[in-house]
Amino acid sequence: LRGQAAATLTESAAAYVNYLLNAKKIVAVWQLYDDELQRGSRIILASSSLDVVVEELARRLDADSVCSRLAFRDGICLGRLAVDVTGNKQSLVTSRITGQETAGRISVYTDNVSDIPLLKMADAGYAVCTPASSRLRKHALPRSVVYVSAE
Repeated sequence: LRGQAAATLTESAAAYVNYLLNAKKIVAVWQLYDDELQRGSRIILASSSLDVVVEELARRLDADSVCSRLAFRDGICLGRLAVDVTGNKQSLVTSRITGQETAGRISVYTDNVSDIPLLKMADAGYAVCTPASSRLRKHALPRSVVYVSAE
């Protein structure tokens, strides 16, 4: 990504999000997401993925985001992260919601072992298991966590 213009990365991210939303939807996860919207829940996408992708997805879902951020100088990507949220998502989400009115419920959807702390703080936790993320099944997750198949 080094040397790419921010506008180019944003355009590529939008195309990638189109692809994800049209070709890679996990039906069970989207049904749960729709249920949360019906409850009036506030949606925060917390991901170690790059800001250009996560923020585009958040924009389309009318959600907030917590994500890793690329470093730029004069609109050109420096090829490194300015902010890496890996291992720090729980505290970032907590600081985002502290003191704010919420719908009274925190729901977490993840396919990543590093998000176990988020699952532990959730009122409703969903472990999305794909062949690549089946490692979640090997960890001691809170009893309230529901396993969702992404296959």
